[in-house]
Amino acid sequence: MSVLDAASAARLRAAHPLLQKLFEAVAARTPIIILESQRGRAAQEEAFRKGNSKAHFGDSAHNWSPSVALDVAPRPLDWGDRKAFIALSVIVFEEARRLKIPIRWGGDWNGNGVLTDEKLSDLPHYELKPWRDFAKRDCVLFGEAPKPPPAAVETRYPVLRRGSKGTDVIELQRQLQAAGIDPGAVDGDYGDKTFAAIRELQRRRGLERDGVAGPKTRAALADLL
Repeated sequence: MSVLDAASAARLRAAHPLLQKLFEAVAARTPIIILESQRGRAAQEEAFRKGNSKAHFGDSAHNWSPSVALDVAPRPLDWGDRKAFIALSVIVFEEARRLKIPIRWGGDWNGNGVLTDEKLSDLPHYELKPWRDFAKRDCVLFGEAPKPPPAAVETRYPVLRRGSKGTDVIELQRQLQAAGIDPGAVDGDYGDKTFAAIRELQRRRGLERDGVAGPKTRAALADLL
C-alpha cells in the first residue's frame, strides 16, 4: 500500500469527499502525487493568460471549495511518460466504477476511449461528472464565499428579464455600465446585450447564469458599485 506525501495529502483533503474516497482507494493500489486541487481567482486568471486553461475564474472545476477536480500524476513524476499516465487512468476508472463515483478524465474528455481526438489533452486532470452539478450543490467559490445580500437590495428592485422594458431597465443598464460590464445601449430595453451582460456578471460572481436580474444578481451588482 502506497502512502501519499504530506503535500499530496493536504491537497486531497481540500477536495470533494467523493474525490477523497476515490483517490484514497487509488493510492492504496499505486503510488501517486496530487499536483493540484483548488485554484483561486489570481491563479486561474494567470493560467488563462498563459494559455494553460481555457476557463476564467468560476468556470473551472478547480475553483471551488471543496474542489470538484484534482490533478493527479503517477509517482515518480515523469511528464514524458504518457504510458504511465494512461495506466494510472485505468486504475482510477476501475476504482470509480467499483465505488460508483462519476468521473471524467482530461485525457479522454468525451469518454469515447479514443485518446487521439482531443483538442486539449490534460492527462493529470480528473473531475466529478458533471462537475457543475456538484459545485452548485456542495461547494462555494474558493476564497470567495458569497456575502449575505443587503436586505435593501433584496426588496428595492423588481425582477427583470429579457423582454422587460422601462425606467427600471434603464437603471439596471446604467449600473452595469458603472460596474464595467457593457449592456449595450441604455435604452430601457432588456434585449440580447443586456441579457449577455447579466450572464457575465453572474459568471464573475459565481451565480446561476440564467440572465435574470433577480435579488441575488442585483445584490452582486450593487457590491461592485
